[in-house]
Amino acid sequence: MKKNYLARLFTLLLLLPLMAWGQTYTVSTLAGSGNYGYSNGTGIGASFHSPSGLAIDDSGNVYVADRYNNRIRKITSNGVVTTFAGSGNPAFSDGIGTNASFNEPIGIAIDNSGNLFVADRNNNRIRKITSAGVVTTVAGSGNGTFQNGTGAAASFNLPSGIAVANNGDLFVADNQRIRKITSTGLVTTVAGDGVIGFADGAAASARFTEPNGIAVDLTGNVFVADGGDFGNARIRKITTAGLVTTIAGSQNWGNASLSYPFGLARDETGNIFVSDYYAKTIRKITNESIVTIIAGATDTIPSRDGPGIISRFHSPAGVAVDGLGNIYVADAGDDRIRKLSPDGCTTPTSPSVTGSSTFCLGGSTILTSSAATGNLWSTSDTTRSITVNTAGNYSVRVVSGACTSANSNPIVVSVTSPAAPQIAFDSAGNRCIGSEVIVSVAGTYNQYRWNNGATTRSIAVRGTGVFSAEVQDSSGCWSLPSRTASIVFDSTFCQIRISIVGTDSLEASIYADRYEWFLDGIQLLSGNNSRRILIQGDGVYTVHAIIGNRTSALSNPITITSSKKSLAETVFEVFPNPATDKVTIKTTGTGTLEILNTLGQVVSTQPATETNELNISKLAKGVYTVRFNGGSKILVVK
Repeated sequence: MKKNYLARLFTLLLLLPLMAWGQTYTVSTLAGSGNYGYSNGTGIGASFHSPSGLAIDDSGNVYVADRYNNRIRKITSNGVVTTFAGSGNPAFSDGIGTNASFNEPIGIAIDNSGNLFVADRNNNRIRKITSAGVVTTVAGSGNGTFQNGTGAAASFNLPSGIAVANNGDLFVADNQRIRKITSTGLVTTVAGDGVIGFADGAAASARFTEPNGIAVDLTGNVFVADGGDFGNARIRKITTAGLVTTIAGSQNWGNASLSYPFGLARDETGNIFVSDYYAKTIRKITNESIVTIIAGATDTIPSRDGPGIISRFHSPAGVAVDGLGNIYVADAGDDRIRKLSPDGCTTPTSPSVTGSSTFCLGGSTILTSSAATGNLWSTSDTTRSITVNTAGNYSVRVVSGACTSANSNPIVVSVTSPAAPQIAFDSAGNRCIGSEVIVSVAGTYNQYRWNNGATTRSIAVRGTGVFSAEVQDSSGCWSLPSRTASIVFDSTFCQIRISIVGTDSLEASIYADRYEWFLDGIQLLSGNNSRRILIQGDGVYTVHAIIGNRTSALSNPITITSSKKSLAETVFEVFPNPATDKVTIKTTGTGTLEILNTLGQVVSTQPATETNELNISKLAKGVYTVRFNGGSKILVVK
């Protein structure tokens, strides 16, 4: 693999003075003694063996794929090194922490929830480590072959670099291909035909040689450090449309040439940082594809810390960038973790955030930074204020040139909504045409909103349909819809009856579009279309109900012999009250007796005589209304 090393070394030495430096950095050692081995400790008191991949969490902890120690190590911002996962045995097993085993883990990445993903090279698998240290296998059969599929049905061949997209998809540099793993474990090929070589163009026919480091931007474009001894030495880009291009590096040696790009990372402004393994340098590639050396040099001077131009690396591998612009490098050949800190920084003051921490379901809130300019939100927005429409933790920091403040205290935004209401209705199957079902919201709220447009707490339903309600609480937030009330009316008319209402009116018992009233068999010509009519003299009254083009049977007759006397004497008594099995109702006058539940639904009806005995044993315990000729009394069933 190193056969062209001397030629490249000579060429890069000639080119070094041509590189522009721009932002400068100072290199220090975060951890590692410089002697390969395995030991935990602080700073140079710890030891690594060919550290390769790096990842950084939101708290500034650095995670290291410690390749030949077969472990995942953790380094705090103070340089304290511990073992996060891995037994040290070159084997394969899932488990918790050091009970799990890896075989040359080489690439590592972290998602927004703090889960680590590892390219377990010699196990030919992709592994996951939760923040609690639980190790599982995401994908890979363990066979060193190529196969797409889901989970263990897929196969990898010495996977190397790994990156996590913003949506949780994983991208893996796998031999001469770039693979993708979805959250369901489905593995597909993003680019590369599997043949060693170089070719840009359509993703399926593009060619790579030993792709290593990999990164993904916020829009889903993938960047690959394409190494190899076959003249690739390029940084490639794969667009979301499936087009592969070269953004840096060429076979023609020039200012943008690379030797063996290995690690790759992007900062939040789009700059790419590359570790050039053979050239012993750290490169920066801007959005304009301008390539510069920011640390290290191609010479025989041993590794050393110091300003970028005089610092030296042995064989830099993995690269990661934190939110403050610090660059971390796994110097594999020197068994150290190095840190590049931007020079000339006066760290800005950390901003504060104002804005409501709650909003109603379906709404939003505006969060505002105390800093007028230079804001960089955890959402990647750069405006002073952002509109938030999902729950979560939000923070902002200030960027001033190469200097970045610490994150603001996070503001925890939550979405509020009253619980979906309960609705009460009679669920007893089909109903006859002309009946009415009262559907009510249980509980009292600020406002009500039914799916049929009604805004009252209760609605009267007289036709087949599906009904649900939303409610608004005192804070002005609307709930999700309630469960649905499915109400079906069949094609049979309800039995229509007439009752006396008040002192001068008659009323039909069912609801219809219109009515035809008759007095002594002759249709009334005035007051004929309503459910309730005024009594127009003595005689026998009957009525038809009409719904659409259908007419009900004729109602029961009701005789008015002397309007004033009959209506004045509509007095009735209910006893015993409370009652259990039977109740006696004494009435004067003629009419219809009805018993109604608390929803206003008629549960019993019959013509009235002077003494009426009703069987109420089948009624549920509760409070009912007895109605006769417009009057009513309360009946308690116990």
